[in-house]
Amino acid sequence: MQTRLLFITLLIAFFASCSSSNKTVTYAENRALNDALKKLEKKPNDPEIRKDVIDLYHQAVNQHEQRIQAYKGSVDMGRFDAMIAEYNTLQKINESIRTSSVFREVDTKNYSADIQSVRAEAAETFYQSGLRNLDYGTKREARRAYDDFQRAKRYVNPYKDVDVLMRTAYEASVVNVLINPIQNSFPGMWNNNNWNFDPRIRFLHEQLARDLGGQSGTNQVRYFTDIDLRRLNIRPDVVVDINWNFMQSPPNIINRYDKQLSRNIEIGKDTSGRPVYQNVRATLHVTRYQNPSNDIDYRIVDATTNQTLDWNRVQTSSNGQIFETATFTGDSRALSQDDWRLVNNRGGNGNQQDQMIRDMYDDLLRELRNRISTRVF
Repeated sequence: MQTRLLFITLLIAFFASCSSSNKTVTYAENRALNDALKKLEKKPNDPEIRKDVIDLYHQAVNQHEQRIQAYKGSVDMGRFDAMIAEYNTLQKINESIRTSSVFREVDTKNYSADIQSVRAEAAETFYQSGLRNLDYGTKREARRAYDDFQRAKRYVNPYKDVDVLMRTAYEASVVNVLINPIQNSFPGMWNNNNWNFDPRIRFLHEQLARDLGGQSGTNQVRYFTDIDLRRLNIRPDVVVDINWNFMQSPPNIINRYDKQLSRNIEIGKDTSGRPVYQNVRATLHVTRYQNPSNDIDYRIVDATTNQTLDWNRVQTSSNGQIFETATFTGDSRALSQDDWRLVNNRGGNGNQQDQMIRDMYDDLLRELRNRISTRVF
């Protein structure tokens, strides 16, 4: 008995994970019946085959109906999909019999009413579950209520006032996240007094809120800056504090070296029309830099309880990245395209600092997306 209950539980879990309104199930008795029906098509008057088809039909119907009765005794919410799949299979079996030569010898049944009855029961069950979850008054349960109402609508559409309740549950489940202005705890690069007035920092702050999902409610989470929140008069549910904890600037010089360049270039043609070449030389003065370590701390806080939901540190992915810049002396014609790229690379100035900020921003964005989605819900 326990083995059978375990089997039924596993079946219900399977149907719940891959349910479909038209899903059917196939067991050994179904395959045996199908094989017999194929034989009957070839020999429609063979009495032994006809008897096998009838016997296998009754056996398959009994097996499916027994499973349906077992599912009815379950409290698992996946039972409805399991029962619908069984009824769909029974319907398919009966259609096969009705188109065979033994249709007059078998009392077939139309299971359409049974299927609709299960769908109606499922819709009502999920509808009531949604109402209970919505009454809890929490965002987590509101999200579950939204899923319940969505399931009810999948079984019967339209169903009662489920569309209105879905909108109510959705709005009740939305988490408003305040992204506070990025704070500065390290000296250098910017003067602390000018930090909040630096347009790059304000841009990063606003862009972070937008890139996380903004105010569209993606995945039932909305993100606001402090300015937007005050303008819209919305109370946050979660607050994210970001602290630029450490940044070394400028990048560290690892070493310098010179590279001798030599190149033959065409300077004209002789009297016979053959090209004349000249060897030109230059010295490339290369400086190798390495990006220093950079850290950002963030804290995710429940605005109601002031409880810290998560705290962590992000390090930029460009830590340890080596880049080169160069100057040259001598004839510029000796430089190749790669040499010119080094000369034109201004990585040692503020451009590289901006790149480090962008690298840090990308890492912070990825980290916050993951952490907020796992900690808030």
